[in-house]
Amino acid sequence: MKDELLVKLFKKDGSTWLELQEDLNLNIGGKCIWIPKGFTCDGCSIPKFFWRIIGTPMDFDYLLEAIVHDYLYRYQQARPYRKRTRTGHQPPATR
Repeated sequence: MKDELLVKLFKKDGSTWLELQEDLNLNIGGKCIWIPKGFTCDGCSIPKFFWRIIGTPMDFDYLLEAIVHDYLYRYQQARPYRKRTRTGHQPPATR
């Protein structure tokens, strides 16, 4: 993983957002993920009530993970999953 992440912060609709200033190339679990320069993200989704305990949405501790999550969610590159039961097991396939 990278030790440095080059981003630019900006305001949008009263919230702070970030924009990647360089391409981000990652290998996560054997899968290559490329996030292009210019991708925008609103940081971590942490309720304001927990900011003193966990940190703010732009804290570097979770920022890389937040960027990857937002990119995969926005562009649906994550593999589709089947609905799981309460115990976490996949239900049997139906015909």
